[in-house]
Amino acid sequence: MGNVAGAADAGALSLLRRKLASLGFHGEYELRCLQDGVAPRRSVLPGKDIVGAGDGPAHVTVLLTGVACLYQTLESGERQIYAFYYAGDFCDLHAYVAPERDLAVGALTDCTLGCIPYKDLDQAIKRHPELAIAWWRVAMLEARGIRERLLNVSRRSALERVAHLLCEQLHRRKAIGIDSQVIPLTQIELADAVGLSAVHVNRIVQELRNLGALSRKCRAIEVANPQLLQELAGFDAKYLTAPEMLAQWEVKTSSE
Repeated sequence: MGNVAGAADAGALSLLRRKLASLGFHGEYELRCLQDGVAPRRSVLPGKDIVGAGDGPAHVTVLLTGVACLYQTLESGERQIYAFYYAGDFCDLHAYVAPERDLAVGALTDCTLGCIPYKDLDQAIKRHPELAIAWWRVAMLEARGIRERLLNVSRRSALERVAHLLCEQLHRRKAIGIDSQVIPLTQIELADAVGLSAVHVNRIVQELRNLGALSRKCRAIEVANPQLLQELAGFDAKYLTAPEMLAQWEVKTSSE
């Protein structure tokens, strides 16, 4: 297994370590083994699949740079986006835990990727069972996000749906040190995530601009007033972080 080189790669892997630490896993030796287990990176262009529907990947993918999404193509040909991924995220942990033939992971921007082969991950878990608990918590945290997305598309108004999704992306990007107020998603991608047409989302974006929540200065989606956007969405970021009980439930390693 080769180490991933480069400042961007090291930064993304540092985010991965921070994420596992927030879930109560602090075993330095095991974290270092995990980091060293990420194989050399590869690049994927926007619009291309990182993991195609029906693929049987033999590795877990770590997003090192860029933005990607978990999606499904419906019989109508429409796309439903379930989750967005940023640097430090696992793109396809679901395939390792419970393979699904109709889900795919696509690159929304230029992406660079690292991977951990299943066989190496299996061996690491056997040697360090504490890693299994950390993986379980990562999977549960992602599931919480998808449940919130279900609530978003079924119980909130169109304006609340879009505002809530934008708040989520702003919160997640700030969590990895990105202070920009620009959300790097298109209106079509937003539409595919909130279950609305692109035309409807365009109207909502214009309304949010008129209200002062989004900037009118550029065509990109830029948050001008985060507090107002949160109020319009009724946004509470608790679902994006581990519950206090889990965060304080430290996973002890055999070497400690």
